[in-house]
Amino acid sequence: MGSLRRGAEPPGYLFVLPWSFSVLTGGVNQVVLNLAREMQRTGSFKPIVLCADWNATEPIWEEVHGIKTVRWRIRPFDPEGSWKARGAYWFWEKRFRRRFERFCAERRICAVNLHYVGPLAFTLDRLRRRRSPSLPLLLSFHGQDVTDLQNTSSATIRRWKDCLAHASAAVVCSRNLGDRLVDAVEGAAAPETVYNGIDVDYFTTLKGTAPKPTQARYILNVGRFQWKKGQDVLIEAFAEIAEEYPDIDLVLVGASDTALSPLRELCIRKGVERRVHFCPDRPHEEIPDFLRHAVLFALPSRAEPFGIVLVEAGALGVPIVANAVGGVPEVIAHGRTGLLVPPEAPADFACALRTMLNDPLASRKMGEGLRERVAAEFTWRAALDKYHAIVEGAGRV
Repeated sequence: MGSLRRGAEPPGYLFVLPWSFSVLTGGVNQVVLNLAREMQRTGSFKPIVLCADWNATEPIWEEVHGIKTVRWRIRPFDPEGSWKARGAYWFWEKRFRRRFERFCAERRICAVNLHYVGPLAFTLDRLRRRRSPSLPLLLSFHGQDVTDLQNTSSATIRRWKDCLAHASAAVVCSRNLGDRLVDAVEGAAAPETVYNGIDVDYFTTLKGTAPKPTQARYILNVGRFQWKKGQDVLIEAFAEIAEEYPDIDLVLVGASDTALSPLRELCIRKGVERRVHFCPDRPHEEIPDFLRHAVLFALPSRAEPFGIVLVEAGALGVPIVANAVGGVPEVIAHGRTGLLVPPEAPADFACALRTMLNDPLASRKMGEGLRERVAAEFTWRAALDKYHAIVEGAGRV
């Protein structure tokens, strides 16, 4: 990996999260965890995860998921805040910046990498410019953070242009998300695409304790129960084909959210409540078990910057039907490694499910094609190599 010398002590790499690292239901935490684990395996960096925690006025060190983690108060800078709020920020920053500089120096931090970009980016940018201008600052966007930028004021966009101009890199998880970021900041960014990955050997050997949700064969969806994940579209599509395939059920796995109750009600209205099985809040280590028993994987999302669950299904060779939104077409090649459907089209989704179910040989062939592509292209090692190249390009390793 680049210029790292064999046997040399690896530099530190500081991930920054705006929330706790302990819960792994969100995709952002999964990305950070897997990149950190890959750093540990390769010996390329010593990862540290810094979690912004308002209650931690002093650094609180822990080991979370096997990764060295520190909780510490980091005050977000709001460029549009009141004079009083900005005054409180400046007073805090004056005290904090020397401590942060010492923190980075003692741990030989070679890069600061904020994942899920928001007001903390302004804070990190200010700290870096005033004390450590040569320390690379990487801003990793994941989806909703770009949507927030698209909906912000023109005055705030001007601030973001300045912040991005001084950052070492803006990183996105798909080219589609990169295009959205460029549009949001009016061309003031040249994003680097680093696809999310999977540790195929680790993921495919995970064994959970979840019982099989139904004795029937089933179509599986995994995703937080919220409107943008489109489970309502999938239920509509399933209701359309349910009578044709009495031996097929639908299983929905995901974190509880605002859409869960409406989805249950939709199943009742469609008369498929006995055929649809909800499995909320299951631990991530059980996902491979759900996938192993599935005949198809369905992703009806209305928005999907990348879709890490696609590479998880692909790692196990599960045939996929997905909406052609966001970064999904960068993972699934229609007709070769899965079937793609226009969004908001339950009838088209139902038709694609029929196609897969009626030709199991062709669907298995597509699943195998995706498995080969995932193993070759969508790995955490490949993602880490790209991050390493970005840091190396900044001249810090």
